[in-house]
Amino acid sequence: MKQQQRIAVCISGQVRTSGEKLKEIAAQAQKIAADVFISVWADRGGKTIESGPRHIAVRRMFGGDLSIFLPRELFYKIETHYPGWQDVLPERAPVTAEELQDIFPGAVVEIEPDRPELDLPAEKNSLRMLYKIHRCNQLKRAYEAKHGFRYDRVIRVRPDMLVDFAKLAAPVLEPGGILAQMRRGESVHDKYWAGSSDVDDVMADLFPHARAERLTDWQGIHEELTTYIRTRGLNVVPSMCTLSDFAEFGEYTPQERCKMAQQYAHNISVGGEILSEVLEKSRRLVCAGEPLKLRSESPAALAAQIADPAPGGLIDPWQLLPPLSLAAACDLQTPPAIRARLAYHIILDDALNWKAWYKFRTLHMVNLLPERGAELVPLIAKPVAGRQDDPVLLQLWAKQLGRAAPQDIENARSLLADFLMGAREVRISVHDFLKEEGRLQELLTYAELVAGHFPEQRNAGVFLAVATKLAARQKLP
Repeated sequence: MKQQQRIAVCISGQVRTSGEKLKEIAAQAQKIAADVFISVWADRGGKTIESGPRHIAVRRMFGGDLSIFLPRELFYKIETHYPGWQDVLPERAPVTAEELQDIFPGAVVEIEPDRPELDLPAEKNSLRMLYKIHRCNQLKRAYEAKHGFRYDRVIRVRPDMLVDFAKLAAPVLEPGGILAQMRRGESVHDKYWAGSSDVDDVMADLFPHARAERLTDWQGIHEELTTYIRTRGLNVVPSMCTLSDFAEFGEYTPQERCKMAQQYAHNISVGGEILSEVLEKSRRLVCAGEPLKLRSESPAALAAQIADPAPGGLIDPWQLLPPLSLAAACDLQTPPAIRARLAYHIILDDALNWKAWYKFRTLHMVNLLPERGAELVPLIAKPVAGRQDDPVLLQLWAKQLGRAAPQDIENARSLLADFLMGAREVRISVHDFLKEEGRLQELLTYAELVAGHFPEQRNAGVFLAVATKLAARQKLP
């Protein structure tokens, strides 16, 4: 009879979740009968602007639906424009051994006070994370030495996300094989990894390596992981095992984010009345479901600021165009055709000037638009040209986008069309809305566009077949 493999789950880093969330991690460990080792900091926290790339950190603080209303400069200079940003962070109870041992019965638990000396200049949390991985590995090694065996599979995971441990325990690996998630197919993510106990020992030694050799030349955690794995002769086996990412599982609650956003909207020092209005009304939309209704004079006020910027202003008034336009696109008073063009111009501008953001903004935008992205469908194949009687915001967009070269505009439109037709989340949102509204001809048109653009993708064909069947029931032409 084949002996059941021995599995260890090593949970390390900062706890950013409630006890109820931690119970979900414990349930995953129980499914595979794993021994659990935990090494975490005493402070229960959450992501701040000091954690990783700034635009990612800020959106983790405020959440996707709120952060898409922020001007770009506020992502990169939030501490300049709001020196008291730390005051919005919610207080949380510290982590205790009693709490963890109650949730993870039989686990080996270590809790330590924070170690600020482990900060890196450009990436505050990375060395802290590697230190806790190293400490958790030492707990595992001590247990193995005491009981005279080695684990067949060791799964290392952060405590702020939910991972399918069974999927990480099942695959047979060659010596030196390590299961990990890849970032855009180029570098290794720091979310989790799994391999033999020997492989885990090698990975845990990245901490002393980083501390001794790379403090003055740190390339970022993902690049460092990738380089280290390669130089140690390990073989990455790409694995997608995330059940709930840290943005949803291990971050601030919706209530905490809404409270932070309220304080932020009331204290931000740039953008004047226009930005204050956008931030407060978008907060009410996201947090309370209140219809967004802008002051009618706001677009003209922005046009005046752009035409005659205040001397010494702390933010370029052009940066207020995307958030004000997004608010107008969510405002039911705005005519549907105008809403669609405003939304399209926002993400077209992102595709031109902020490629790291346009996909993220689009996916969250479709959550908030009155027609959940369906208003963008007619613009995919045939963008609407500007008109003399366009409202103020569209006139401003004509000037803003007019600065780009025609070929760059065309490339951005193509990029945007690919995404609006290729993104599963967008297709689901458009499908559900048009189906609920009985607008099956538009659904069929969109499905035909998708299938024509991605003929090789089976799910595009399935999408077209479903739309065709629904249209046939209504006897559409």
